[in-house]
Amino acid sequence: MNQKTYNIVLILLIVFSFFSAIQPTTKSDYDPQGTYYVSTTGSDITGDGSIGNPWGTIDYAYEHINGQFVLNIRNGTYDERVYQYADRGKSGTIANPSIIQAYPGEVVYWMQRNTTGSPNGAFDATQIQNLTIQNINFVDCVYFGIHLLLQISTYPLNNITIYNCTFTNISCSAIKVRGANAPAYSILIDACSTYNIENGWSSVGHDQEGISFSDTHLSRINNTRMRLCYKNNIDIKGDSSRNVVSNCTINTSRLHYTGTGTLPIGSGGGVYFDAYGQSTSWNIVENCHIFGNRTSIHFNSEVDDGNNAGCNNNTAINCILHVNESPQVDVFPVSYDAGASGRAQLRFNSVYYCTLIGGFSCVGLYRAAADIISCNITDCIMTDADNWAIQMQEPVGNYNFSAYNNLFNLTSEYYGHNSVNGTPDFKGTGSDPYNITSTSDAIDAGADCGYYIDYAFTIRPQGLSFDIGAYEFAEESESTIEFVSIDGGTNGTSILSSCPTFNWTLVANTTQYWLQISTTSTFITLTANITNVCEVIFPTYYTSNATHVSFTLPPSYSLAPNTYYCRVCAQTRSGL
Repeated sequence: MNQKTYNIVLILLIVFSFFSAIQPTTKSDYDPQGTYYVSTTGSDITGDGSIGNPWGTIDYAYEHINGQFVLNIRNGTYDERVYQYADRGKSGTIANPSIIQAYPGEVVYWMQRNTTGSPNGAFDATQIQNLTIQNINFVDCVYFGIHLLLQISTYPLNNITIYNCTFTNISCSAIKVRGANAPAYSILIDACSTYNIENGWSSVGHDQEGISFSDTHLSRINNTRMRLCYKNNIDIKGDSSRNVVSNCTINTSRLHYTGTGTLPIGSGGGVYFDAYGQSTSWNIVENCHIFGNRTSIHFNSEVDDGNNAGCNNNTAINCILHVNESPQVDVFPVSYDAGASGRAQLRFNSVYYCTLIGGFSCVGLYRAAADIISCNITDCIMTDADNWAIQMQEPVGNYNFSAYNNLFNLTSEYYGHNSVNGTPDFKGTGSDPYNITSTSDAIDAGADCGYYIDYAFTIRPQGLSFDIGAYEFAEESESTIEFVSIDGGTNGTSILSSCPTFNWTLVANTTQYWLQISTTSTFITLTANITNVCEVIFPTYYTSNATHVSFTLPPSYSLAPNTYYCRVCAQTRSGL
């Protein structure tokens, strides 16, 4: 080989080596159970997903890892869509799910502003299981924040957890779960918030709901705050059963409606059960505060597909339902719509131990071309509506509706049985203004409906019998206690674990504790303020016969390494 040929070969080898070095690594090159990183300063070309050499986009990272993984997204704003069709090996296990999260202690904003193509989400998966998405702020998404769809029945859509995420300025739904050809199962949405759903991009033509469950079973929405949705904050529809909405705060006030006419029934409401030709059944709303200028809870079986489907056996328990702004016609704390079709029945839907305030009337029964069968409202307070306690509209079908042991201070088109005409005597101030006082006519006037914890997690009954409404009356007192240990240390020491375990001596007659964590000993600002640390919410941490409480911080409150001060306040009630 002459010198010229040698030089050419050498140059070609150098060029080949250079381009080989910067080629993206294939999926098979990555540990199927690894921890990976994405950063706005990273690169999809030269990055390898390590903390020192992260990738540049979430989509590339998700595309190039398999099996059980932890994907940490570093501080910054990301404008992209992550799409998964079928499982594609992304799932973890039930015990060890895959995790997509903001890097601990950092703030991540995930946007999706691309309007081309079919409607999609910032995170869009058609089939997936055993995945947790946590500590991420979804903002300015032109369609959905998170969209989960089951299109192929042979692939699962289950065991998905969404922790401590916020959804702001979302065009369609913040979270939409759809089991199209088979039901989705075990979806947990916990400690999240939604705000301004339908942010002006209404031309996309899809639902503008906060959280939508369609054909979804055995799932839960917990400890979530919702405000300003164009349509319904929570919509449970189609073939959806055995789902639970608990401990949520929902503001139903409309943001975009400026007209003078009436809105569609239930539009912009709190929790909306919509059978839509299928069977929406055995769902529960419990311990929620729903307020604003739209209907709080709506049972609907308006559409029928000829299979005698309907909205059946759904229950609301221990809720405060308050229409606190000037309502239009057909706005109620609770409404029942039996539908225009004669076969779209509304059956066995019940409301127990709720406090209903305001509205055109407290309860509306209407559009009953079909039958209302064995629905009831029991042990509820109904007050301060513009018209009636219970109002019957358009009674075309058959009514088999019962009201029992309720407290009215309103006239009513239907009173039911054993009801009390009196005053609730609310506290009116503080953190629980709708709690009753010692002079309330609701005290000892209720019946045993089979639920033994009230809205504030007080044991029922406290007196001679059950109280009417969301609260069971009991005297209160508060005390503070010292920590026994914090991961073996004391207050003011460094906490390295993101989810430490706290231990303290149990205080007698305590119904719940407040755990407060701060970086200062004065607690002027709080890193975490966790209420309702009690057996009802955390049943594995202590029992009523124990002498100590052992409480592990949930992942939604995970701490960055730092020095923290901690304290506990115990709320005690007399008569326990």
